[in-house]
Parts: sequence; structure tokens; C-alpha cells
Amino acid sequence: GSMAVEDADEMALLLAAGEIIEKLAALLPKPVPVFSETLLWDVRSVYDALIETQPDVAPYVAVIAMNRLSRPWEALRLPMMISRKNDETLIAKTDMGLVGEILFDRMDTLKNSIQATRHPLFDAELLMEEVRTFADLSSHIVKEIELKREGDWAKRLMGERVMIGKVMEGFMDRAPKEFNAALPMAKGTGGDFSRHPGAERHEMAKRYARLVAGCRDFAAAASFAAKQKATYEDLCTALKRYNEDVVRALRDPARAEIANAQFELCADLTAILFSDEEAAMLRRRGKAAQAAAA
Repeated sequence: GSMAVEDADEMALLLAAGEIIEKLAALLPKPVPVFSETLLWDVRSVYDALIETQPDVAPYVAVIAMNRLSRPWEALRLPMMISRKNDETLIAKTDMGLVGEILFDRMDTLKNSIQATRHPLFDAELLMEEVRTFADLSSHIVKEIELKREGDWAKRLMGERVMIGKVMEGFMDRAPKEFNAALPMAKGTGGDFSRHPGAERHEMAKRYARLVAGCRDFAAAASFAAKQKATYEDLCTALKRYNEDVVRALRDPARAEIANAQFELCADLTAILFSDEEAAMLRRRGKAAQAAAA
């Protein structure tokens, strides 16, 4: 029956696709750092040959190419070259819109994951990686296709970027609270060393410090640069002040035990927010203060 014919057709298609994948794999050994003009023409000729022989397979050329590129958004250069216009509406309507759709799917997955991220159970490194990848994809898609501001893709990208920015602003807003909980201050007298804030609060302060410091490079691309900068400065100011208090407290035998625990946290936070050199300097000051108290 017709089922057998369809199966045979599908087999032929898969075999053809297999040959094309091999051809593309030879042209584009993974990972391709830049989808250069020369490579682009080579891939274009594979596409053109397929349009003649197997037009159903042709649209997948860009998708296969994309999976071999270090910078997947560069795969959009193929549909742009073929549609000869830097107009997203044309690309979106053609079969070649597949690359765009896949890139958008990736961004959707990232966006959903970022939006589902909640305090306190979150992985700072994973969140940063997702936001960085999202920002990267969105800003490069905008650059690759000279997006018309009113086009669907452009609207969607800008809207999503603002959404991600709002999520990150929420985390930035939360950071000083978590920081202060781990570095308690007594009214008017500086650092409070009467009790240990607890390991959980220490962990949380470090996590937020890594998040705030680590987002600097891509905060602008994800629309939260001003908030990131202000938060980073707040944390730095608070830590500088507390570092002075903790070194002073190390000299006081009555406060030494809790001061020592807080001092370790301060050295870690100093490395995250300032530098390893600053942390080493603080450790030297701490040792001197401990020696004075002994």
C-alpha cells in the first residue's frame, strides 16, 4: 500500500540527508570558530545542489551547519544570503526560518529556566550561565539580522530581554539583605560579633556575591546594568566597612571565636568582590591581629 511507498520515500530522504550531513561535516569540522565568507559559499553550494535534487532536505542545511558552529547565530547568514535581504520577515516565512525557530526555542528554554529560578535554592553559576547565553543569543541575533524594530522577532527579543532583566533585578535587590544577614551590624557600633549568623547565611552571602560580581560582563546585554552596578557598589561598601570591624574584633579575646569565623567569610567575600590580592592582604592583617590578641 501507500504506507510502504511513504516509508521508502522516507528512507531515501534519510539516506540523502546522511550524505549531506557527511558533506557538511567535512566542510565544517566542529567547532567552527567563525562562519567565514568562504565557508558560507561552500555551504551555499551544498544547499543549491539540494534545491535541484531534494528540495525537502535543503532547509536542513542551515540547521546542520548551525550545530557545528561555535557561534550558532552565525547560521542565520545562510538564509540571509539566500533571501538576499536582511529582512527577518522574509527569513521567517521561508523554510530557512528553521534556524531562527531553533534559536528562539533555545532562548525560550533558557528564559523559562531563568524565570523559574527562586531564592533561596538556586545555583549562582548556572543562573549566570543561562543569563549570559540568553543575552548572547539575543544580542547576536539582533546584529546578524538587521531587525526592523517593528518585526515579530525584534519585538519578541526586546520583550524577553526586559523580562530577564526584571528577574535579575529581583536577585540584585535581594543581595544586600542576604549580605547583611551574614555580616550583622550592631546599632551605632559597627560589626556585631555576639553570635555566629550560621553556616547557611554564610553560604548565601557568598552565593549572592558571586552572582552580583559575576554578572558584570553581560548585565548590559540583559538590561540590568544600572542595578548590577549599584548593587555591586553597595556590597563593596558594606564589606570594606565590616572588614575593618572584623580585624579590630580579632584583637579582642572576648570576641575572638566568632570574629575568627566571620573573618574567614570576609576573606572569601573579599576574593569574590575585590580580588585575590586584596583577600591575601586582609589575611595578613588578620594574622597580625590574631598574634596581637594571643
